[in-house]
Amino acid sequence: PTPPTGDNRDRYLQAADKFKLMKILNFLLLFIFTLNCYSQHNLREYYYPMSDKVETKIYKYVDRNDTTYVEYWKIKTDPIKNTIVTDSYRSNFRIYNVFQEELKDDGAYLTKYEDYNSNQKAIPSEITKNEVYKWTDTSSYSYSVTYEVENENIKERMTKTRKQIGFEDIEVRNKTYKTVKFLDLYKMEMLGLDLDYNMEQTTFYAKDFGMVKYKRFIPNGNSIELELDKILTEKEFEELKAASR
Repeated sequence: PTPPTGDNRDRYLQAADKFKLMKILNFLLLFIFTLNCYSQHNLREYYYPMSDKVETKIYKYVDRNDTTYVEYWKIKTDPIKNTIVTDSYRSNFRIYNVFQEELKDDGAYLTKYEDYNSNQKAIPSEITKNEVYKWTDTSSYSYSVTYEVENENIKERMTKTRKQIGFEDIEVRNKTYKTVKFLDLYKMEMLGLDLDYNMEQTTFYAKDFGMVKYKRFIPNGNSIELELDKILTEKEFEELKAASR
């Protein structure tokens, strides 16, 4: 529009200059925000991969310091439900834990947690915090579950707090992985007894694989350095189970 004349001209020009300045400031803020978003790593690509169909893979983990200590994690990914269900087995193929997550826009959230007792009976738990893995969050977050301790008639609360601490190329069983590294802190509380203990763990997730290694420091001074040995099919896993009987 044509600027007014007379006394209103100065006020019009001042308002126009302010409007231009506000447009420039808004553009700069948008640019900074966009630049910050692009500078953040999307950690989703380091979590367990999900294809366009339901899949089950078995991750075999071996302790670097004691090769007789083996765990099998049977991981089922469902792109329709946006869930990951992990059944964890000891080296004797006895299940000891079920861990179910729902994947959302910003991360993975715990929806079910069950330990198994010596008779292979599920021990249900109450979930009070549910943040397992965040795609871009660099602050600390946690999940927490409460369950009954077998044969003790008491309840235990386990809280796991996680914080991203960097990126690192690591070698696991003669293979090099690009990983994101986390510091995980476990707190175990015996409710009503004023007893608790803590564990520290460094965990590595590799691009396009998921968890490939953790080093857990036990309160008694020992450590477990669990490393990914291989990924099995369901058929291979069932054959191993059958052969162990």
